[in-house]
Amino acid sequence: MIKVSPSILAGDLLNFRSEVERCKKGGADFIHLDVMDGHFVPNLTFGLPFVKSLARDRILPLDLHLMVANTDYVYEQYLAYLGKDDRMAVHYESTVHLDRVINNIRLKGVQAGVAINPASSIALLYPIVEIVDFVLVMSVNPGFSHQSFIDYTFTKIAELKSNFPVEVEVDGGVNVGNVKRLASLGVEVIVAGGAVFTGGCVEENIRKLKVAACG
Repeated sequence: MIKVSPSILAGDLLNFRSEVERCKKGGADFIHLDVMDGHFVPNLTFGLPFVKSLARDRILPLDLHLMVANTDYVYEQYLAYLGKDDRMAVHYESTVHLDRVINNIRLKGVQAGVAINPASSIALLYPIVEIVDFVLVMSVNPGFSHQSFIDYTFTKIAELKSNFPVEVEVDGGVNVGNVKRLASLGVEVIVAGGAVFTGGCVEENIRKLKVAACG
């Protein structure tokens, strides 16, 4: 069954602990944390204190997505709060030392992923894909919640899966209308914000995504 990683950024941040508890009750597999610095992407979101608090009171494994301009200088600060059940994705576009970063994440026992923007070719992942635990394919332009899924992402995923035996996570605009197609292409993990936290019951929304993925 496909794994669901609800993006807490789309939830009620004044009650984030209860939001995470509801996600766990609904069968979520991770909690997705979008760390944005206002430089790599326009928005500014979570920093170290928030991640530290969520890690200390861990309810679900953390799925940390670094969207920062200076990955090489800050990733280890976030990595310090992650454990063996957690995962971290760093952007191909934001580091010139990707091999070193990925290897250091894995040395900590954390699952290491490389994220690519919509306009970035999967060809860029060769040969780094040989050492990553997963690829995070952005299906929206990073930096904002509640965006529409970019349709050519399906083609990128199919190409990625046909060329590299790697776990694929998809982030952006995922909902009950497209999750079945994503699952059919071999996607293992989906990030969902609006589809989980907007309208209805969080627990039921997660269940609907998992059921829709099975088709």
